[in-house]
Amino acid sequence: NSETPTAKPSAKERFWEEMRAFLIISAYLFVCFSVLRIYEASLSDAHSFSAVHLGTAAIQALLLGKFLLIGKVMGAGSRVSFGRLFSDVAFRSLAYLGVLIVFKILEELIVGWVHGSSTGEVWAEYVNRGLLANLAPPLVMLMILVPMVLFVEFERIIGPERMKALIRGEPKDQESTHSPSQ
Repeated sequence: NSETPTAKPSAKERFWEEMRAFLIISAYLFVCFSVLRIYEASLSDAHSFSAVHLGTAAIQALLLGKFLLIGKVMGAGSRVSFGRLFSDVAFRSLAYLGVLIVFKILEELIVGWVHGSSTGEVWAEYVNRGLLANLAPPLVMLMILVPMVLFVEFERIIGPERMKALIRGEPKDQESTHSPSQ
């Protein structure tokens, strides 16, 4: 066999790779949520924005970043491939959104229980918010997930080393080109 077997990463290497992914995902989500908080503040009558808004965005980004990594470990959306980038990104984005919705429901239930509400009361509060109030957050989250999943899929297709080179702006390695004219 001319191929050399790839060494399985150690637990320490896997930990640091997961930590790196967590920090990148959380940073991306923090930027997105911070922009949303600034937008919401601009629409309010007070037009106030404070460090509390950024703190809330940071906590939300860290929690959702962890939930997305849990979804990744569970294989959310990765067991199905349509062979087309658009379809794969759409399916995986929806799969991750499903994971986030499940965790959001659990969060709502736990917060309700901590405040002494029954499951029925939590559900009634959810229904009473109205369709737009319940539909808007998942749609916004989907719009945040699509570019992130596209980036991950693109990296999977071209390889992590080529992706790093593209991000750093390095010229394409001449040996790796497939064109006979080069």
